[in-house]
Amino acid sequence: ETESARLRFSHDLRLQEVRRILSSSYARPVHLPKGMDLSHPETNNVQQTKLHDMAVKTMALSVGRGAFSLSTLTPLPTEPFSIPELTLSGILPHQNNALIT
Repeated sequence: ETESARLRFSHDLRLQEVRRILSSSYARPVHLPKGMDLSHPETNNVQQTKLHDMAVKTMALSVGRGAFSLSTLTPLPTEPFSIPELTLSGILPHQNNALIT
């Protein structure tokens, strides 16, 4: 967070909310549709489909992060960029937070 943003938006939480929404460094929960049983044969396919959809959305977050942080960094030509982690995993809350990739 820059000094000018703190001065301009000191009591406003919108910038923090945008930063939270554009975060991609943690696994997101994958919820099954209501009424779907874990023993259902299509459960694995539904989980993989939902994980694929979430991965596509997660990869699109980098475009939003770029727009959000445009012109906020002036690195030296020899200085490497800090690239945030892109986590494409999911957590299954109904299976004791099992991690799927």
